[in-house]
Amino acid sequence: ETKQVKCSFNISIDDILDEESRELFVSRLSQFEYAEYVSFELLESENIEEYEEVRDFIEEVRALGASFAIDDFGTGYSNFDHLLHLDINYLKIDGSLVKMIEEDKASQLFVAAMVKFAKEMGIKTVAEYVSSESIYDQLVTYGIDFVQGYWLGKPEKPSFYLSS
Repeated sequence: ETKQVKCSFNISIDDILDEESRELFVSRLSQFEYAEYVSFELLESENIEEYEEVRDFIEEVRALGASFAIDDFGTGYSNFDHLLHLDINYLKIDGSLVKMIEEDKASQLFVAAMVKFAKEMGIKTVAEYVSSESIYDQLVTYGIDFVQGYWLGKPEKPSFYLSS
């Protein structure tokens, strides 16, 4: 039995703007039978000045079946710009906010507002660093779509590697 898992790649603005890298991503996705299991994650703290090129890349990989996420959301300086200018599938809420959610009112308000905003925009939300059932329960009350973290299980070394 074949087990299908979602595979995410962290990429930078430089990766997207580099023609050779961009062509490699698109070429490999075109050849890959299960592109819907591939997600590209862009660090939220990346400064994006070339929105048109980034939007074009997102559109191209999404047309091939892959998804696109903003990673570590809530730690950078251009939060809403990214959400307003890029057609993303997922918003990954930074673990520093999630870790503090039980005792920090500002983190609670921010996460709850971001989940609500993302839902209105048709974007799925992911909470990073979920380390306890109580944090999970609180996130569920906000309507979070997905969680990841030690409460679910420790990361494991991959059993496969992609060659170039």
